[in-house]
Amino acid sequence: MDFKQTSIKDIEDYIYRLKKEMKGGFFTNYFKPSIYCSLLFTGSDDESIVFRDEDTDFFRLYFYSIGLKSLPSLIKGVTISPMVVDYISKEPPGEIERIFFEAGFEKYAVLQRMINNNLRRLQRVEPLLFAEEEEWRMVMEKLNTGLDKYTGHFPQKEELVNLIRNKRILVTRKNNEITGLIMYKITEKKCNFNQWYSAKDNDPMDGANLLVNMYALLDEMGIRSGFMWVNEKNTPVIKIHQRFGFKPNGLKDYVYLKK
Repeated sequence: MDFKQTSIKDIEDYIYRLKKEMKGGFFTNYFKPSIYCSLLFTGSDDESIVFRDEDTDFFRLYFYSIGLKSLPSLIKGVTISPMVVDYISKEPPGEIERIFFEAGFEKYAVLQRMINNNLRRLQRVEPLLFAEEEEWRMVMEKLNTGLDKYTGHFPQKEELVNLIRNKRILVTRKNNEITGLIMYKITEKKCNFNQWYSAKDNDPMDGANLLVNMYALLDEMGIRSGFMWVNEKNTPVIKIHQRFGFKPNGLKDYVYLKK
């Protein structure tokens, strides 16, 4: 299958046409995330479309299909690597997973979605520090080296700078170096607890104070609901958020990697 370059608008127009022709269900992992490239490589036929986007030093695969007959050959046609593909579902991925395995992907991780509709109301712990705009490269470096880049869906420069301008990245610093951060996003009065990082040699209270300060800021903004994605094997972090009232809602993100 030959892939061609196209824009995200053309891809979404194609998905719209597939929806109009749909007679049953559909399969997709494209829910309008941040797309990094202006031109994307795409393969398609009468019932499916797949396209790849370039992340930092790997690629992400997205698809939309109103039938699974042609999807395997389209996904097998994506030969570039490393490549990551997610599939979000409350049910085990079944046939979709088999298609990924046959295309050379391996299961990499499973993330669980946790929600809390009654966020804890806490007071600020000083000092309260935010990332500065000129630190965006340092923030990106900490995300990519301190957290899992394949599961993280980290923002790129433009989105990252906007988060910094809106004071959505709390940090700790030592010797003018960022040693910890919490990144969060607000959408429709709901908080996405996006990323939480603290350097291994930090005082444990540094990371805890970041979390407390974020809760305090959310309380000041009147935000009472939140959600997050956590690797289901990361038991220590899950237990921390459970103490603050977060619970799994059954939705999982199955992550696959082609090396």
